[in-house]
Amino acid sequence: RLQAAYGKRPEADETLLMVSQLNIGAPLMQDISERLQLAELNYRSAAIAVSGSAFFPAAAYLGMGIKFVCHDSKEAAWADQYELILKLSIAKARIEYCCDRCDESIAFADDVIEHAKIVDEKQLAYNTKILCLESGLKAVEGCDLALKVMKEYGAPFPSKFQLLHGIRQLLKTKRMLRSYEDRDLLSISATKDLMADKVAEFLTKILFLNFSSPKPNGNLSLLGVLRTLKMSLNDGRCQITG
Repeated sequence: RLQAAYGKRPEADETLLMVSQLNIGAPLMQDISERLQLAELNYRSAAIAVSGSAFFPAAAYLGMGIKFVCHDSKEAAWADQYELILKLSIAKARIEYCCDRCDESIAFADDVIEHAKIVDEKQLAYNTKILCLESGLKAVEGCDLALKVMKEYGAPFPSKFQLLHGIRQLLKTKRMLRSYEDRDLLSISATKDLMADKVAEFLTKILFLNFSSPKPNGNLSLLGVLRTLKMSLNDGRCQITG
């Protein structure tokens, strides 16, 4: 039955069955190291389930893994088992989105955003939360969150006098483009700056969400388009911006 459900090879099915049985007996475990090992096994089982598009069972495995890591308390888990709770929580947020349970997804994404030590570790959580807001027709909230991420990456948008900033940026961009011909723009090489790619990803989200909002901010769109062009000229062509 497991093989039919997950479409996996027998050894993968045996892993899922073994972990399911261990989960049942978990209340008898007294050693914290055993619970942590079982949490890791649940993470791996979730990956197996996802590879067979079994998202709901994957969410259940991740939930069990988080339960074992947070046996004492959630704050203790983030303090003492940072790497393990981080990857479990990120995966849980993403898989809950796949299960169309956006409230649960946002809750786990918020945990990561609150506790992660650096912005790069929050990236997937931010992405997932923005997707949830977008699917819930909350484009304005999603755009605001993407703007917050840009600030964390050190590339903030001005909150005031956006039209003035846009006009200044337009004039600067026109001066930059004077030295380029069409063939030069078409031959811009791909960027090797990983940070530029990450920034460009959220910049694209800002443009899309702003366009999708009930009252799009034209000045924000102008700034976003000009910044995209400037990034391409300075840093190279990004994967998202093309």
